[in-house]
Amino acid sequence: MNVSYLRPFVKLTTAFDMETQQNSLSMQMDSINSKLLEAMTERPAFPCADEQRRIEAYPLDPDDPSMVIPASINRFLRGYQREGVWFLYSKYRHGMGGILGDDMG
Repeated sequence: MNVSYLRPFVKLTTAFDMETQQNSLSMQMDSINSKLLEAMTERPAFPCADEQRRIEAYPLDPDDPSMVIPASINRFLRGYQREGVWFLYSKYRHGMGGILGDDMG
């Protein structure tokens, strides 16, 4: 039995199935990306003393006022951690790399 007349139909069906699978995968990835973005934008509710709430953003670059450690992060950092961020930023600004180490005692 000669079924060669079905070949174009089979190719069309296969192409449609592949496109449907790609669309389904794309929708799944959109859903995953949406959930990841939502999880990354949630802010934890750390307890914060009134004194900490008064801490403002920490400037990193006197020439660029937008380069700061945001107050929402800065209020939880210790002095040496701010210095570490400043150190890495200053290296980046001068086109250099840097490594921070920590002696855990």
